[in-house]
Amino acid sequence: EPQPGEFTAEPPETLNEDGKAEWHRLVPILTSMRVLTDADYLALGNLCWAFQTAVMAQRQFATAGLLYKTQSGYIQPSPLHGIIQQNLTLLTKLMGEFGLTPAARTKISVGKPETNNKWDKLE
Repeated sequence: EPQPGEFTAEPPETLNEDGKAEWHRLVPILTSMRVLTDADYLALGNLCWAFQTAVMAQRQFATAGLLYKTQSGYIQPSPLHGIIQQNLTLLTKLMGEFGLTPAARTKISVGKPETNNKWDKLE
């Protein structure tokens, strides 16, 4: 299996404050899980973008409410609900790619960490 290099990237400029905060929260977690490499820049960026979009829509939804009145006077469900649902679905899928759900972690296998301890080599 190819072994991409160590992850050192900064968050994309397209992320807002929420997206960048999530990026900085996830990088140490994914690094300690040994599943994050430099090849994962776009996938992690997409995960954080879906997160930020869901958060923005949820904030507006909390203020606007469940129902939306159209210009013609019809009452219908808020379009924000659909935006939230789409981004939560994408977010859940991308979380699975990184092993960020309990079920997804059972499917991920990583090798033993490299060590310079001479006693580990006696196994």
